[in-house]
Amino acid sequence: MQKHLFWAILLLVLQKPLAQQPLTDQISGTLTANANLSTTVILPAAIKQAVCGAKNFRFVYSEANSGNVGILKGMPGKDSNLLVITSDELLYSFTIKYADTIKTTELNHFITKDKAIGSLSTRTETAPKLRETTAVNYTAPEQRIPNQKIEKTISNASKRFCDTLITSKPYFKRYLAFKNDVVLRLNHINYYKNELYITLRIENNSAIDYQVNFVDFFIAMRKPSKQSGVQPLRLEPLYSCNTTGNIPKYSKSGFVYVFKKMVLDRTKSLVVELNEWEGERNLLLTIPANDINRATPQTFIQ
Repeated sequence: MQKHLFWAILLLVLQKPLAQQPLTDQISGTLTANANLSTTVILPAAIKQAVCGAKNFRFVYSEANSGNVGILKGMPGKDSNLLVITSDELLYSFTIKYADTIKTTELNHFITKDKAIGSLSTRTETAPKLRETTAVNYTAPEQRIPNQKIEKTISNASKRFCDTLITSKPYFKRYLAFKNDVVLRLNHINYYKNELYITLRIENNSAIDYQVNFVDFFIAMRKPSKQSGVQPLRLEPLYSCNTTGNIPKYSKSGFVYVFKKMVLDRTKSLVVELNEWEGERNLLLTIPANDINRATPQTFIQ
């Protein structure tokens, strides 16, 4: 019964003209996307289902890890809308638009429960009313604007350090994300010359090559509060080692991303997003702050 109710609401939201819907009741917000930047949407609960109204938009999230973070990408085309159902049975509806250029302040969206347009729960017809909160408008520092490359030549010593990390035995065993025979693993976290080295590995255990679209990093709250307006902070690496655009079938590849020294609050995590080009085997890997803060440069060298 509930499944049929979901599809009935889905058809109503996707097909009803937006002009006939009161914005305060039927729209949770407006999202802008393109193919080069990732528009991040963090919901107050795990994402259960999501549907875009047009094929020129794609919304990806981690089904395996019950994540509450979604990434919106867009291609040129008409405006559309996005319907998201969370694990607590609340519905969120967004107007989605394509734009060649997007402001940094429009890349990250922290959605609170009061933005829900309704509920699938039989106990209530509308979303619960919450106390009004004030969102914090956060602008990331200029050096961390997504896709703005920081020019820096890697030294021979740093390159050798990267090679050692890639070929050494993995230190971490429990941090991984997987979907359809593709695995993203965390192998090492190290400091070297006051820079943070994060070693990852992609394992393609499928019969289809895995084409990497992008790998993104951002800091997010481990348990986002509905009363908080703090948005995730995207990080731009100083440089990377051994990155490749293609992982052939039944193969694996290790690579390293290097960042400025960072120390995270224990309430936050570092999130790694792996996105497939022209595919949907997309993964989100969460690394707790404790493992970032405990990293040392000598521990994993062999």
